[in-house]
Amino acid sequence: MSCDESLTVSFAPACSALKKPAGFQNFGYIGTISDLASVTYATGTIAALTFTGAKVLTKFATNERQVMAPTPINDRGEGGFSTITHTVNLPIYFDTQAELNAAETVIQADKLFVILPTSDMKFRCYGLAGVPYDIKNFGLNNSGGEDAPGQVLNDVTRLNLVLTGEMLNLPQFFLDTDYATSLALLEGYLA
Repeated sequence: MSCDESLTVSFAPACSALKKPAGFQNFGYIGTISDLASVTYATGTIAALTFTGAKVLTKFATNERQVMAPTPINDRGEGGFSTITHTVNLPIYFDTQAELNAAETVIQADKLFVILPTSDMKFRCYGLAGVPYDIKNFGLNNSGGEDAPGQVLNDVTRLNLVLTGEMLNLPQFFLDTDYATSLALLEGYLA
């Protein structure tokens, strides 16, 4: 992915099969590290994102409990340092060619970050470095997945992606305040 590309299409298809009760219950935000000009930290949390130019976050929606983010810790022992693997198992649903093209951009992207809501109504950032690390040296890459086209009427069409990256910190909280304030700030970063 070249430095001037960014993710510009939200992954929230209009499939009627996915708009029923228990359909889209989960969502998140995805962006590229190269689109970030800076990250502002306050008391250890990520307080704000500044983007280069008009580049912004992209929102995705998915079924409940399908986005998983395990974080294995690899401790190097005394005198070493620990690396923490940020992993996001991300199904991206698509309904249009524009969404499919944008999903392919995610596959080809170098250094992504994902912000996910937690069950206790907070947000955590995967792929973003904590203080004092340079954010440009980190990020998530597509490390696997499969294209799962629907075969029968109302079957979902999605890409099941696994995004991973080695970090020196656990996933940070985004704006560790109330849910509504954090959500409003994230929604303000959308196109």
